[in-house]
Amino acid sequence: AAAPDIHIFEHALQPGDAILLCSDGFWEYVLEKEMLHTLAWSRSAERWLSGMVRLVKLRTRGIDNDNNTAIAIRFQKDRKTT
Repeated sequence: AAAPDIHIFEHALQPGDAILLCSDGFWEYVLEKEMLHTLAWSRSAERWLSGMVRLVKLRTRGIDNDNNTAIAIRFQKDRKTT
């Protein structure tokens, strides 16, 4: 078997940045432009993910798609405590 092709890079995350880690059973049904559109109107990672999950469910009706796992992270500014 071939060795995996691993790429490592560093990137300073900024408030508003988001990360999506998902299985192919998830991203095959949500286009990148839809991910970005959903992210633009979402105020949290939970809402972003919920919007994309709706798309997956709509597009997989009648299909055996048990491989749709995803984790979303959205970076926000630190909240000041008083």
